[in-house]
Amino acid sequence: WRDHLAEEPAEPVEDGPWNGVFLDVCFSDVSWLNGGLLDLDRDGTADDRAGVSRQWSEGMGMLVDDLRATLGPEVPIVSNPGAQDCPHPNLDGILMEGWPIGMPDAYLDFATGQDRYARWSDHGRGLTIANAFSPKIGFGTIEAGQDEVARTDYQAMRFGLAIALMEDAFYTYDNGVFGHYVAWWYDEYDGAGRGEHWLGRALGPARTHGTLRWREFEHGLAVVNTGKSGATFEAPPGFAKLAGTQGPAQHDGRPVTRAL
Repeated sequence: WRDHLAEEPAEPVEDGPWNGVFLDVCFSDVSWLNGGLLDLDRDGTADDRAGVSRQWSEGMGMLVDDLRATLGPEVPIVSNPGAQDCPHPNLDGILMEGWPIGMPDAYLDFATGQDRYARWSDHGRGLTIANAFSPKIGFGTIEAGQDEVARTDYQAMRFGLAIALMEDAFYTYDNGVFGHYVAWWYDEYDGAGRGEHWLGRALGPARTHGTLRWREFEHGLAVVNTGKSGATFEAPPGFAKLAGTQGPAQHDGRPVTRAL
């Protein structure tokens, strides 16, 4: 079965329309499935949970390695481990659902996610994706009308984006684990009309002072407060806010002339 899974993507990747493979899911711990009653050898007795997880993870690693051998070194392979890690070096990245905002801390706390995102951002092609969503909609099935609630939670979207900009991978904001069907666009993505790639390259790594983190780019500055209380940041001269339409109280285009 694993050989079949490794061979099946080869044709649509080689001949189109696909140019890479996304694996769902790549858990390192499956002990929670079926209430922990997992019987791999089918002898009628539940197997040791840690052993089951180890075998599952090893098998997933074999699949990733087989895919890499089948597809070659240039084809991107990304996986979704949910709130877990996916420790297989032949991957080009992982999808971090609900991080840096959206997922309850019981599933993935912020600090663990931050370390994981930084590590995977610097791995392979750096195709790891921070996938934030609004805490206002909860973690579960999406109710009627919640699409708009989530879409306009600009505070959550901007927090997630600023955190992601502290590293060098990717970011998306949608309607959560059960809402990847949306493709929302925000002022920050194109500088409120300045065009894609408007921010330019980072001028160096992120800097940290207390709970504040910031990073300067060729055409902008990203600042984020990772703490739960207020903090003050004094921007260098020459910066102005975006002049956008989403949350105009913040996107008013005015020069930054005082501490924020």
